[in-house]
Amino acid sequence: MNTYIKLADELKCLDDEVIQGLLRSWDASFIELDKLLTSKKIVKSKMVSGLRQGLLDLPDMFSDLPTPFADIAISKYEQVVSEMVPELNL
Repeated sequence: MNTYIKLADELKCLDDEVIQGLLRSWDASFIELDKLLTSKKIVKSKMVSGLRQGLLDLPDMFSDLPTPFADIAISKYEQVVSEMVPELNL
């Protein structure tokens, strides 16, 4: 979740409705994930697996954005993920 939080911080400056909607959905999702972890309705390893897959899927979503936003979003993604999760080998 820390990777998503750092990425959200980097992306919040982009004035694109898709990006802003994505950031809002991450906020809501993290609240729900915290509740699930606290209530033990999900194991941490399963959550981590889902979050990792989500990170891997983001470049495809970003590539569908208009060109200036896509380029910036992908660049910020690569920077954050290589710093926070270098084992993804971008």
